[in-house]
Amino acid sequence: MSDTPLWLQISVPAFTRVGGFVLGRVTKVLDRRQERRDERANRRPRFELTHLSASGYRLQNVGDAAATEIRVDSDRYPRERLMRLPDEPFDLAENEPVDFIMSTGINMPKPAALLVRCAELPGGVHVAVP
Repeated sequence: MSDTPLWLQISVPAFTRVGGFVLGRVTKVLDRRQERRDERANRRPRFELTHLSASGYRLQNVGDAAATEIRVDSDRYPRERLMRLPDEPFDLAENEPVDFIMSTGINMPKPAALLVRCAELPGGVHVAVP
């Protein structure tokens, strides 16, 4: 016969099983939280420019995350020629568009691309002008 008390012989395996069950549940919850954080970290805004009419264009966030503090620029193309854009900086939710007019002329042809910067993409991305 063992010198270990009966209550201890019964309670240690029971506590070990309960502890293992609780630890397994906590681990699963923490793993799910980490997966959600990883998914959010990989989400990015993505921009697309569409030609609507003669001078009308639509800039749309087609990515899977909102874009905040957006600034639109073109190297040599004056910002004043991009009319009806919201005051900068502005925000676009997922799949949200903004329509604007790009004024062109004989001495000012349309640019090949616009540079769109936002808080999520500080370096900016070039979006081709169709």
